[in-house]
Amino acid sequence: MKHYQYDRGDGVVLFLDGKHTSAFCHFLMGADTFDDARSAFFVAYMYEFGLGITQSYEKAYPYYISCADDDLGEAAYNLAVFHFFGLGTEQSYA
Repeated sequence: MKHYQYDRGDGVVLFLDGKHTSAFCHFLMGADTFDDARSAFFVAYMYEFGLGITQSYEKAYPYYISCADDDLGEAAYNLAVFHFFGLGTEQSYA
């Protein structure tokens, strides 16, 4: 059985072209429909900084959680920052 691998390349091109809302929709589909960890990271990042969507640390946090175990060091680092400053979650230094 051949498994479809989600291609996030179009989302990256849209993002780099400054079409953040379209890029967000593309990454959201990759994260939620295809369980693509890198797309989940982009969704979290875009929520964190309000790129193409209303800024929301609370919505960014679960997307960072969902991709942190997939060896995405950026996600783990951003989760540490969220916990340190209490962004979207309770403040914790542990």
